[in-house]
Amino acid sequence: MTGKWRVDDISVSLNREGREFFRDSRDHWDNAVVRLIGLDSSAVRLFVEAACRNAVAEGHDDLSVTPIDESIRLLRTAGESELGVPPDCPPPVSLDTAPPAIGNRPDVMWADSVPGHSEFKIIGNAKAGLGWLVEAQTMKRPLSGTVEYEEQYFEGDETRIGYGDYQAQEAWRTEKSRRQVRQVAAVCQFVGSTLESGSRVLDIGAGYGFFRHALEEAGFAHYGLEVSSFANSVSESTFGFSSFVGELDDFARSTRDRYDAIVMWDVLEHVDDPVALLVEARELLGDGGLLFVRTPNVDSVEREVFGACYHSFKIEHLWYFAPLSLVAIMETAGLEPVFLSTESHLLRGFFGDVRVAGVARLLRGSDIFVAAQKGVIRFG
Repeated sequence: MTGKWRVDDISVSLNREGREFFRDSRDHWDNAVVRLIGLDSSAVRLFVEAACRNAVAEGHDDLSVTPIDESIRLLRTAGESELGVPPDCPPPVSLDTAPPAIGNRPDVMWADSVPGHSEFKIIGNAKAGLGWLVEAQTMKRPLSGTVEYEEQYFEGDETRIGYGDYQAQEAWRTEKSRRQVRQVAAVCQFVGSTLESGSRVLDIGAGYGFFRHALEEAGFAHYGLEVSSFANSVSESTFGFSSFVGELDDFARSTRDRYDAIVMWDVLEHVDDPVALLVEARELLGDGGLLFVRTPNVDSVEREVFGACYHSFKIEHLWYFAPLSLVAIMETAGLEPVFLSTESHLLRGFFGDVRVAGVARLLRGSDIFVAAQKGVIRFG
């Protein structure tokens, strides 16, 4: 597609014959689109051009108003040509013999090979909206020790492992954390569990302390739990926040404190037993407290577009949920979801804000956000 690319400090856009086909903010392009797709800016730009070229060739001037299934097909075709997205693979016979996980037998191959790590596959149950990582040779689930969450994970350059240059993302992640604090406070107010100045919030997976910093700005009492001693040392040097370094069960045994809100941002997909982790977190909630979970959505439009190259398909992610399966395991763990939404942003440059919001409302966004309160434990 011939057209004019404009890249400046404010925005990234593609125009052709006076019509704008793609527009994104420069911050989102750099810190979300390019980073998550995992290629340099020039390679991602070729994908954008191919998608727009495909749309024009089939008579579509604007992907933000093209029927969503058609938009997904056009983007998927561009991904196959420019990003190496493999075609969807049918489930092999060997799936029939794989043991069930969290009560679901596998019937789908989400990824025949994890990008950069051909020794792993992602299988799952399509109806339940559930996926899990397995070793390609044995079809067994690996344990969480496959990846170490130390300096290399946060600041290294291993293919499709960790964040890479996490400290350099401080400004973007600080602003994101402020939005998340506002989101938590709003949901609490919506369900009648208002957070007040001094309310106690526990951040499970506190990392470098960005979310805790935003909590402090908002006047909340904050506490952290982090498995990485390296991440905790950065939090201490940057903000002066020290988190408990270890697993949640160790932390729970060390305290009698209870919390008005507990957050798990991008944690649940990393653990061997998500149900057990949720039960442990449930016991730390005070009366009327809420647990907040954010995790990638295997039923997202982004996963459909990028297939096995979906950015959340990584070997440190042992589990993959859709809204249905996430609600199911929370209820099993004695938690009652009171608010659920999805968040979508990666394809904003194609779709625009209106369609992106629509995708999120249909629970097809790239991340699931759910708040839950104590209910009745249904297992054990």
